[in-house]
Amino acid sequence: MELPRFDPFHPQMRRDPFAVYRRYAETAPVHWGKPSNPGLTGAWYAFDHDSARRILKDRVFGREVHRKVANRARPPHLRPLLEHVDRWVMFRDPPYHGHLRAPLAGFFSSQNAAAYAPAREALVHAHLERLGRRESFDVVTDLAVPLARASLAMLSGIREAELNALASWTTHMAKVLDLKRDRASYGVSGAIAEDLGHRLRRRLAAPAGGEGPCLRARLVELVHAGELSLEEAVSTLMLVLVTGQETTRNVIANGVFALLQNPGELALLRERPALAESCVEEILRFAPPVHLAGRIARDEVTLGGARILPGDPVVACLASANRDPRLASAPEAFVISRPRSRHVAFGSGIHLCLGLWFARGLAADLFRALAPLLADLRVAGPPLWRPLILFRSLASLPVERRA
Repeated sequence: MELPRFDPFHPQMRRDPFAVYRRYAETAPVHWGKPSNPGLTGAWYAFDHDSARRILKDRVFGREVHRKVANRARPPHLRPLLEHVDRWVMFRDPPYHGHLRAPLAGFFSSQNAAAYAPAREALVHAHLERLGRRESFDVVTDLAVPLARASLAMLSGIREAELNALASWTTHMAKVLDLKRDRASYGVSGAIAEDLGHRLRRRLAAPAGGEGPCLRARLVELVHAGELSLEEAVSTLMLVLVTGQETTRNVIANGVFALLQNPGELALLRERPALAESCVEEILRFAPPVHLAGRIARDEVTLGGARILPGDPVVACLASANRDPRLASAPEAFVISRPRSRHVAFGSGIHLCLGLWFARGLAADLFRALAPLLADLRVAGPPLWRPLILFRSLASLPVERRA
């Protein structure tokens, strides 16, 4: 029986997106589907690893989808939002992409992430010590969100109290990144982006110094050196605050849920804490924080047997690609000792996630220390998923001590 056009907004995508991905991947690697955003007539969706990875790496696929979708007339109430989006490195192609990313390469490096290890470990243990005395708590609201925010404060140089005050702004901006049915869903996004931009501009206008090495200090240096404009620095900081908190909370919450659902793997991690890094890679493969990544075809190309025309939107289904049986044996199983695979949870190519080394380090520290506590816990109620498509994100995961 012929499958219907793939619909990223189908209710089943929130209940169990992996089952939907499997249905399409088993019939063809690439399918034409319903539009992922308003202003499009449809989009190509790639479900296998090879096609998804090619979309992410091949320069025939550009990143500036927002310029096709966002209506070149630029409604006045959305102009502040779209101006920031135009300066977000994740949405730009070379050469401007290189102008934004190259000055930050040293900061977002594995070596710099390693330098944060002592402070990161102290942060993890402080949060777990507080939770270890409780009989029940919510993994999302009591662990994933506060730990993600605290680690982002350490990385960015923006005080945790200030990030807490900005939470409604950054949460709304994360929703802006999600897929949309209509432009009305943007609502007050322009005003929020403008206000958040003003607040961050004041933080960057102050001279660097006092807070130690952090992203804010690095951006101030780049502005003073003329390598980035103040507006580019503001937009970059905004992007990191929005995406950094969103992806980190999802890695933590999704990982805890996967371990609690697989007690044998949790017991193995408790017995062999050295598997923490491998466990994180399996969490990223099995339950990635981001499910979809959009591009636009610059030229005619054949992808997974489908003829893609110039200007066609294409979407790499990252979560589906990560469960491709050609990438990993028994892909539907959660196995923390699995050999490391070329999963695409953090993307690939020039748009590889800026903060991947920081996210990996924090997650490894957390799950290494968390395993003994998790072994005494059980899920206390049904998990609640947020109404998002691009992000696979829990809103609530209650847990309690075993009797």
